[in-house]
Amino acid sequence: MFDRNGLGWYYCSMSATTIKLEGELLDLIRRTKPASVSVTSYVRKILEANIQQSEMVSAARQYQSFLKKDKTENIAMEEWETASLDQPPSRKRK
Repeated sequence: MFDRNGLGWYYCSMSATTIKLEGELLDLIRRTKPASVSVTSYVRKILEANIQQSEMVSAARQYQSFLKKDKTENIAMEEWETASLDQPPSRKRK
């Protein structure tokens, strides 16, 4: 048995959790979600997106810390940021 993403065994092996959404929050979710999507699916997608965003923010902070410590990477990033995007890259002679 497979789900839409072809991960059937994965979802079957996961335990289910029920979360209560009451009152105004449930009403807001029902008004906000597309009609073709269930509340469960919509909330799952929101949570997945929020977790991914948090992970990306954490990775960006780690990279910023790395740039402060590693001068070579910092110089390379500065070169990358100042590179002209409307012209082919210049070739350095050896």
